[in-house]
Amino acid sequence: ARCTMAHNVYISAAEARSGKSFIVLGVMRSLLQQVQRVAIFRPIINTAPEYGEDSDITLMCKHFALDVAYEDTYALTLDQAREFISNGQYSLLIEAVLHKYKKLEANYDFVVCEGTDYMCKDVGLECDLNADLAANLGEPFLLVVNGFGKSKEELQASVQITMNVLADKGIDVAGCMVNR
Repeated sequence: ARCTMAHNVYISAAEARSGKSFIVLGVMRSLLQQVQRVAIFRPIINTAPEYGEDSDITLMCKHFALDVAYEDTYALTLDQAREFISNGQYSLLIEAVLHKYKKLEANYDFVVCEGTDYMCKDVGLECDLNADLAANLGEPFLLVVNGFGKSKEELQASVQITMNVLADKGIDVAGCMVNR
């Protein structure tokens, strides 16, 4: 019989500046009290390695003394992802992420995936991309929403739009956190 407990989670925001990194920190802390080997994975990071390491990955690895090599913690840079998309190779982008993730998943008890940082201008495309990645990785989705300066109605609308996208893709939603 297969265990029904998830061995991974995809944490992503609905927009920029949501405080997603703080949520990832909290989830990692909680997991490490229950699971021995936990890894961090970002499908897409903002900068190429020659310009330095991704700050979220570095924070998680150092703060929690994770034993995962930096080059195993991400699949593509934002520029590489844009190139796949502009060349009409979206499925190859997904394959590249899956390939890198599967190698990590084989060596760890639990993988925390952190979604993109909403650095491109098309928020809808980025939301779709995070949803597609979570669906292909077979991960439950933890949505982080930026509540700063929003009314209850605005928050509700923001959450509902994203939840509809996730439902359309058949993604299990682990929860929604309103931050800030």
